[in-house]
Amino acid sequence: DKEPLCDPLTLLRFLVARDYDVKSAAATHRDALRWRKDFHMAATMSIFGGGESYTPDGVPSSVRSGKDWGWQREDVSHFAHLAGKERGELLEAQRLYGFWGRLKQKHPVDGSPIIVWKVGTADVGAISRESMLVWTKYALAAHIEDAFQAVRSESLKRKCMVGFILIIDVYGISTTFFRSAGDIKELLSYCMQVYPDMVRSTAIVRAPWFITRIWNATNHFIPRRTREKVLITGMDFANDLKSRYGLDKELLPAFLGGSASDSDVCAGLQVPAGTGKALPDVVRMCQQVSSKMRSMDLLAGA
Repeated sequence: DKEPLCDPLTLLRFLVARDYDVKSAAATHRDALRWRKDFHMAATMSIFGGGESYTPDGVPSSVRSGKDWGWQREDVSHFAHLAGKERGELLEAQRLYGFWGRLKQKHPVDGSPIIVWKVGTADVGAISRESMLVWTKYALAAHIEDAFQAVRSESLKRKCMVGFILIIDVYGISTTFFRSAGDIKELLSYCMQVYPDMVRSTAIVRAPWFITRIWNATNHFIPRRTREKVLITGMDFANDLKSRYGLDKELLPAFLGGSASDSDVCAGLQVPAGTGKALPDVVRMCQQVSSKMRSMDLLAGA
């Protein structure tokens, strides 16, 4: 069942993201489909995780089946054998140095997927220092795609537009993060410009005082619809999450005081010197896997 992101709720997301400008939404939708193919999304998802199958053009084959979205950052993949032994190195780098993750538990009432970014301790300086921008783009794109398909799947099950809850943990954040703001902006714009609206709300937790001051000084530049989705709270954030989102702290990973596994989120560790040079060429690997997938698809259809 090939479907290029054309179910009504997904089309509505594109429309909402472009303020109901039909021509702009249609252009963004076409760009998104083109990007998925050019980016080798099917190969990217099979390299950085597994549990769901994609067509070679980057379309998930089961998101409209009524089942929960099952992709995970793990070593099991339908096409893992196509990537060879180097895939394990990319997965391990993602586990250690990534800062993102989707929790296995969803919101107990509305089914919203819960996304956690461990920004405060992440070594964002390594993006430039270790020349890891390209690797991070592909790994983060797989995470954003996972979040997108999770909200699509839940929306189709519930027959309404569901968004994810993004929790950004900034505990331990330093000036290094702000010095790397250009790299962070490039990463997020690279991924998010081809995706429609999918964020229900954003909670910035364990925030030091200067995060609130920066937000207060700059939020008037941000669209009101986006501002209204953002909550900034400190170390004692449990009551805020409960009152604002109906989200119990117990659902969160242990490093945030909950009962979920810390392994649901990448570790966000410091990157040792030389790591970037030792990583396999992710672009070459995606191209090779994509080519092999297309060959298999042609053989299956012959």
